[in-house]
Amino acid sequence: MLAGCADTTAYRAPVSTFQDASSVTVHSARIYLTQLNKIERDAYIRRQAASNRHIRLDEIEKTQSFSPEEIAVRLAALDSLSRYGELLGYLANSEAPERITASASDLADSLQKLSNNVSLLAKRPTNDRFVNSAGPAVKIVGEVARIAGEKKIQAALDHAILSGEAPIRDLIHAIRDDITIAYERKRNALSAQRVDYVDAYEDTLGAKADFDQRRQRADELIAYLDVWESFPLTNPNEGLNAMADAYSALVAYARSPKTPTDLSSLADQIELFAARANRVGMAIQQIEKNF
Repeated sequence: MLAGCADTTAYRAPVSTFQDASSVTVHSARIYLTQLNKIERDAYIRRQAASNRHIRLDEIEKTQSFSPEEIAVRLAALDSLSRYGELLGYLANSEAPERITASASDLADSLQKLSNNVSLLAKRPTNDRFVNSAGPAVKIVGEVARIAGEKKIQAALDHAILSGEAPIRDLIHAIRDDITIAYERKRNALSAQRVDYVDAYEDTLGAKADFDQRRQRADELIAYLDVWESFPLTNPNEGLNAMADAYSALVAYARSPKTPTDLSSLADQIELFAARANRVGMAIQQIEKNF
């Protein structure tokens, strides 16, 4: 992406930061996507228990928002986006053609599998936006990978610059919208559980109540409310939006005169992405550790 740039060494740091932040963002998104069905399943079980009703396996299956295949395809799309950024980094440092060829070949193979799996999802209306976004992005990334694999570096760069930004941004946003469903449902589930903790404390009240048990329930409620208050910091949308912005910054830099000022602007945007991604990642780790 930096054909003509005299100081490729300076560019390697932003690319490395972009890759690290992308990994954190993908990991955060993966947690929400993989927990989406668990959230729905647990909510169903709690409803059945609260109303003294039977639990049915077929009813549990009906609560699932996405099938395991649908979740796997979305995770594969995120992984491919990270690897696409890695390929662009190799293209920027074209003194390593063997790495470009290997990276392009691996990415092209994984994209072919992703494309096949995406096409199978078109039968379900809940996948419309994701399928419509994934199709163009897979095509663009696949073409760049193919051209890069042929060691036509400038052609691959031009194609990425002219064709890659909108489809890849749209794909990130489509995945973000799916993850919003997971985030909101987890927030609702956590909110409902606050009532359970309050009820558990209330059950310890009374003239003959055990003080130690009441204090234990109070401490549990305090710990849970701490988790609840920090939960908004775990919203993975922030990291995905920052990822889209950072990718746009990479493209903008490729179109620029590549002056030191342009490089500084790119570095600032990449660092902002890293800060936002790490903030979300740390918040998720803290909640996973304490709850």
